[in-house]
Amino acid sequence: MIKNLFHLFFLCFLCNTLIADTSLIVYSDTTSLSVIGDKIRILEDKTGKLTLKEVITSNNFEISKSKNPNLGVSNSTFWINFSLKNTTNSEHLLLELAYPLIDEAVFYSPMPDKSYSIQKITKSEVFSKRRYQHQNYIFDVHVPKNEIQ
Repeated sequence: MIKNLFHLFFLCFLCNTLIADTSLIVYSDTTSLSVIGDKIRILEDKTGKLTLKEVITSNNFEISKSKNPNLGVSNSTFWINFSLKNTTNSEHLLLELAYPLIDEAVFYSPMPDKSYSIQKITKSEVFSKRRYQHQNYIFDVHVPKNEIQ
């Protein structure tokens, strides 16, 4: 089994300037499942040493050109950035990473006090300890109605 080849970090935060209207993910009541790969921005960290602060201020994110981006087999750390507008009546949404072979996935979500909440799921974690006992990685996303994060 290949170990430590995939590390994926998600950043959900409001960008001062959205790269384009097409990069905004709008989640509505009529959307049951959305594939968001073509609405994300990707930063490859070949050293695996970038800090959260360095990533947040980075201008090196590239817009994904695929609905299902293929990051290949790599020792790099990949940071995924996206902005989400919630138009549903629920503030609680779920983000599913539908690729369970990734060793580790961490989801950073902005808090009102400018800090970030952190959710981490690893392949080595005992399955019964996961919040959602599903083969894919599932993260809680809290975005108030009609707001963008």
